[in-house]
Amino acid sequence: MDPSDFPATLSFVKPLTDEQVAAFPDFFLVYNGWCLVSERAADVLKGFDLGCTQFIETPIFEQDQITQRPERFFLLNVAEHKSGFDRENSTNWSLRKKRLSDRPGREFWKPIVDAKGLAVNAKATEGVDLWFDNEVLDILFLSDRLAKAIKAAKLKRHGLQPCIVVED
Repeated sequence: MDPSDFPATLSFVKPLTDEQVAAFPDFFLVYNGWCLVSERAADVLKGFDLGCTQFIETPIFEQDQITQRPERFFLLNVAEHKSGFDRENSTNWSLRKKRLSDRPGREFWKPIVDAKGLAVNAKATEGVDLWFDNEVLDILFLSDRLAKAIKAAKLKRHGLQPCIVVED
């Protein structure tokens, strides 16, 4: 997406305490499926091959839409896509096809429950360390080395699960 397509600011829909904001994960999805990352998470990610992926600093405001929060957050414009989803070797994976209204004629697989048992081919793990799959909607893929760095940095993460890597 073009960076101008992202919101210039975000605000909370209800009042939150400093403790509640501090408890946020370092990666989380916000309105419209965008991924918001903390400054700590952005610093870790920037040490990896992200290709054309961009960080768009996005000020966060309180519910009043006037008071800006002091924390720095970034919307992640993930620009890298690969084709690696291995349907045959995926287990415990409930999928349904979903047609996106903004992409006529294009269907995607969307998880119903979670990503446990998702298989990808080994070629998909080469190259950039962060990507979306061309066939799977709403799942952000990370290389093993990036996942290990996230764990080592003790970033609070939501939903990080291993994939089954299938060799050719």
